[in-house]
Amino acid sequence: MAVASGYADSIWEDRQIRFDVKESHMACRPGETVVDRLDGVEDTKGNNGERGRMVITNLRLIWHSIKSKTTNLSVGFNCILNITQKTAHSRLRGRTEALYVLAANGNTGSRFEFIFTNLAARTPRLFASVRAVHKAYESTKLYREVKMRAAIISSGKLQLLNEEQVFTSLDGVWNLSTDTGNLGIFIVTNIRLVWHASANTTFNISIPYARLRGARVRESKFGPALVLEVKPSGGGYVLGFRVDPLPRLRELYQEIVTMAKVFKENPVFGVRFQHEASDQAIEQNPAPRAPTSLVAEQDEPEENDAYLAYFADGDRQGRDTEIVFNEELQLAMEQLPKDVSLSDLWEVCPKKTKKDKRLKEALGERA
Repeated sequence: MAVASGYADSIWEDRQIRFDVKESHMACRPGETVVDRLDGVEDTKGNNGERGRMVITNLRLIWHSIKSKTTNLSVGFNCILNITQKTAHSRLRGRTEALYVLAANGNTGSRFEFIFTNLAARTPRLFASVRAVHKAYESTKLYREVKMRAAIISSGKLQLLNEEQVFTSLDGVWNLSTDTGNLGIFIVTNIRLVWHASANTTFNISIPYARLRGARVRESKFGPALVLEVKPSGGGYVLGFRVDPLPRLRELYQEIVTMAKVFKENPVFGVRFQHEASDQAIEQNPAPRAPTSLVAEQDEPEENDAYLAYFADGDRQGRDTEIVFNEELQLAMEQLPKDVSLSDLWEVCPKKTKKDKRLKEALGERA
């Protein structure tokens, strides 16, 4: 039976940090919605003194310059490590409170820091919206992440997510992850595929369509089996299930293909947010403050080095990097981080090697 793959287009918006993207990449993808839009936000870290616009969606933060949309940022919520307030020096507002965001780009280990200043005085709206939407994103990972042995079954029934509907619950499905197999129940919903063992419901797996790479029916040592492939960004798992009789297996396969195509056209990411809190209520629960410091005023970066202005070496913590003698260059230089070679510094696009598997996964490429 033919392979059905690529159900959901590469969903990078919430999982990557990108700089100066095409205007089409700033547009909302299917399932992505704008939660808040703030005019008059300065990118104090990389474009100090330049007025811009902040767009907060259910998947990411987007900032772009009012003067030129080609100067922009896209920061996925899955990349964000910490959100705090920090005292910054803005060319447009002077010394003021700003939003500080620490983020890491996928699994590459590269950390970036972003500082945004709301040019409208005495309003916590920027802090409140970013924190609230990020919190909603973090609390709805079952919509977007593969989960194993999770608390998703209660009293023998699947605990449904918001907007989730069960279309098929099929008993007598064997999970072929072991030599003997495990008998259980396979559930198809509009958001994910779930299997759990009949004897032990804590032995389960939940696969959202957002992380599904493909499905097919192929021969195995147990006979014809349904094979589900998970994208590298979801763990890269390959899972097999046996369904008897064969016509029943084909029906299940076709249903998965159909449901995945429907999801592709209208994805459900689960992030909900409403502007219900007043400014007074928000002020009573402010964003955590970082230790008092002043962000130095910076010159605007060169266009081809846009990302350099945001790079944050979290391991250095203010300490000087060790200076070493490089035999290849015959020069003294800073000690390179682990897993970084001299040749890596000269590559705009890293080579696709096994060593760089984590980078490929972060970029959403096929392993």
